[in-house]
Amino acid sequence: MSPPPSAPSRRNSDSTCSKSSSPSRRAKNGPYEVDVTPVNRLGVAGVMSGGMLTDSRAAPRGSPARRISSEISLDTTAADRHRDARPASSGDRLLEDDAVALVARLLIPMASLITPNSQEAAILTGSTIENQHDMAEAALKLQDMGAGAVLVKGGHINGDKVTDLLRFESQTRSFSHERIDTTSTHGTGCTLSAAITAELANGRSIVDAVETGLNFVNRAIAAAPSLGAGHGPLNHFVSVK
Repeated sequence: MSPPPSAPSRRNSDSTCSKSSSPSRRAKNGPYEVDVTPVNRLGVAGVMSGGMLTDSRAAPRGSPARRISSEISLDTTAADRHRDARPASSGDRLLEDDAVALVARLLIPMASLITPNSQEAAILTGSTIENQHDMAEAALKLQDMGAGAVLVKGGHINGDKVTDLLRFESQTRSFSHERIDTTSTHGTGCTLSAAITAELANGRSIVDAVETGLNFVNRAIAAAPSLGAGHGPLNHFVSVK
């Protein structure tokens, strides 16, 4: 009888499994031992990470001010969100106060870009966000907290149009589109952050990367297959351009 297949390896939040010749180390992760290599030794051009910390044991090691030679996009998952959804249809808080503090202290200063929706930006800054002016103020506060750039998404702000606001360097840029009436919005935040990160890794400017990512997600929502009940998935097979 052939031996059973080995259990799949699991990844740490601040490392990646690799067969690279770069220096690595053995790490215990639950019942498994895996070879891990720090991301900054892999020559990775872009990294997208979620901001779901639950307590201090999940915090990344090392100086919070450390920046690796990659574009790091942080998808600050602090509230349940569905892009284009009406404000009353989502927004349940996903992080406790101590976890929010960890995200602010340890993750935001490491990020080239963070992509909170308006509700998450409000949680992270302790603000009330009801309009584009509030979004701009929150973006500035988040930039002051250490983020290289901030994209505050406006899908939860009332109106027939959705406006997303990008703060980078000392500039602000807004992007608007018609609100799409759909429930196929599951995974929009992750998809958007990943798309923007891919564009940044390919050398695009922050404005071009954000614009391309937003256009891709909007097309993916419009072409969604309407599967199942509740908030269904996007159509990730639409073209990027």
